[in-house]
Amino acid sequence: MREIGECAGTHFDPGLIETFNVVLSEIQIIKEQYTYKHGALNDLDFIKSVG
Repeated sequence: MREIGECAGTHFDPGLIETFNVVLSEIQIIKEQYTYKHGALNDLDFIKSVG
């Protein structure tokens, strides 16, 4: 992530990078809430459960 952030403005649109970081943090929050309620899942099982 740091590498992508360092390239913001040269290879990537800074707004896109900011949005990407926000979405990643929101996904992490959802995963933590799901884990608290239902137990831990691997990433593939999590995607299947919310998709």
